[in-house]
Amino acid sequence: MVGENKQKYSLYLIQRGTFKDLSKKDSERPFRGVIDYDYMGSAEFEFGSVNRSFNRMIRAYKDDRLKHITSSIKSINDVPLQMIYVDHYDSEDSKLVKPYDYVNKVIGGYDPTYPQFDITEYINEVKRYIEGNDPSKISTYILKEDISLHHRCYKYYQNYERKEYLEEEIYAIKHRTQPYHHKKDDFWFDISNDVMMFFSAQDRVDLIMKEFSKYLSKDE
Repeated sequence: MVGENKQKYSLYLIQRGTFKDLSKKDSERPFRGVIDYDYMGSAEFEFGSVNRSFNRMIRAYKDDRLKHITSSIKSINDVPLQMIYVDHYDSEDSKLVKPYDYVNKVIGGYDPTYPQFDITEYINEVKRYIEGNDPSKISTYILKEDISLHHRCYKYYQNYERKEYLEEEIYAIKHRTQPYHHKKDDFWFDISNDVMMFFSAQDRVDLIMKEFSKYLSKDE
């Protein structure tokens, strides 16, 4: 897809999360025993926006429209960024949208002639986000709430216990680079584009897909 038909995506509302220790799984409810979601202070994450995105992904799973891709993005430890996403939309998906969800136009303005999600362009946008948060430069890609996805891609962020920590935290604030506050998050849910992302091997992909299947079985 090129020219005027090329989809444009942006990262803005991304819910932070952390994979739980599965040996201490404490819930049979889908996802509750696998992912801990962070509290997001901004109002845009309230009023059901996360649930609406999740419900669109549930519908996609049921219709075999929920796909997975191992992206070309890798951490400095050579671990790939996995993405689970809605491959294409139908007219019912656009009903699961509110004006304050900031969804991309494929979802919010459903067009039967162009319902396809362009995962290649989305991956390129994630690369732009990472490059726009190079710690040696001033940040040029700001999200509504900080996440630490880009921390996995720069050696600068890897040793949080070194004695220069405070100096670098001050540098980050001064130069508007992302500080370390959310360094433990390792699961990112883009609720504007219906994409779940995490650095891992195939095992965590299988884990997330299994959670979707359990969610459906409980609904039936």
